[in-house]
Amino acid sequence: MPFNPSYIHLAAPPFPYFLEGDRTVYQPGDQHPNRSRMGKFDLLIVEQGCLFIGEEHKQWAVPAGHTLLLLPDRYHYSVKPCEETTSFVWLHFHTVAEWVEAEGDPVYASREEHLQKYLTYPYTIRVPQFASLPDPFERSGQAELLLQLGQGRRSSAVWQQQRIFEDMLRMLDLGQQDAGGSPGRRLPNGRKPICAIIIQSR
Repeated sequence: MPFNPSYIHLAAPPFPYFLEGDRTVYQPGDQHPNRSRMGKFDLLIVEQGCLFIGEEHKQWAVPAGHTLLLLPDRYHYSVKPCEETTSFVWLHFHTVAEWVEAEGDPVYASREEHLQKYLTYPYTIRVPQFASLPDPFERSGQAELLLQLGQGRRSSAVWQQQRIFEDMLRMLDLGQQDAGGSPGRRLPNGRKPICAIIIQSR
């Protein structure tokens, strides 16, 4: 069914930073755990099968080759168990800069407020909440490399992990720009837009 996709707009610098990640495999009948207000973003990259996940009033069926970004201040829940073997990579990350969820046109942080706080003008990273993976992302193998680095000593991997994670965000961001964008708009009085669209996709 037609729906208006949501985008997550993250102001940077400071750039979002990688926390942890791993791969999970569910068998038929298994389901994603319910969580509330995790305090960190949860980026899911489905490699095989299909995940059925909800966030507040939205629900998705996330098939292989797609990604879903769960937000840190929302309630996440399983819509129904997996119907087939389902493999996905999950990446947790956080940001200390402003972020907003909005539909349609890009939303930009206040340039002057960002400059006063971080001593530089903001760049807005625009990540779709639910989307098919851009071709460069799928071919890059970055997610697998990020997980491999997590198996070693963090002291020796932290710089590479952050670089790879930022490159993954860059591909998601540029993938949306390449698809064509609209002129941006600013948030009135610094308020976050409210999304009231029920998103379902299968």
